[in-house]
Amino acid sequence: KTDWKTSHPLIKGLARGIAAYHRNLPKAYRDLVESLFRASVLPLVISTSVLSLGINMPCKTVVFLRDSPHLTPLDYRQMSYRAGRRGFDTIGSTVFFSFSKHRIQELVYSPLHQLESSPLLDVVMLLKVLIL
Repeated sequence: KTDWKTSHPLIKGLARGIAAYHRNLPKAYRDLVESLFRASVLPLVISTSVLSLGINMPCKTVVFLRDSPHLTPLDYRQMSYRAGRRGFDTIGSTVFFSFSKHRIQELVYSPLHQLESSPLLDVVMLLKVLIL
């Protein structure tokens, strides 16, 4: 719950089917945006890359409005793979604005780094695992 009035610009946007999604917005608002989007009430959500991090909000189209030095091939894939809703769409779309052809190719075709996990196992961790 927020203390926002119905005249707040973000609340007015929700009423028009448009939402913003950013990690610095109140959690209650972000939760509402997620719920309304999944219920197909919001046709447009404007977001930072935070939306690609484990939040279940698949969509028809993902739009990249401009390039950023922080955009990596992994981030690109995390965000663009939201396009195409399983069980609803046979295809998803990714749209680029203000990107060079070279940069798009770099994002799309770059290999991802191999992720390796090496958990540290010490006596305390081993006891915790055995107790559970």
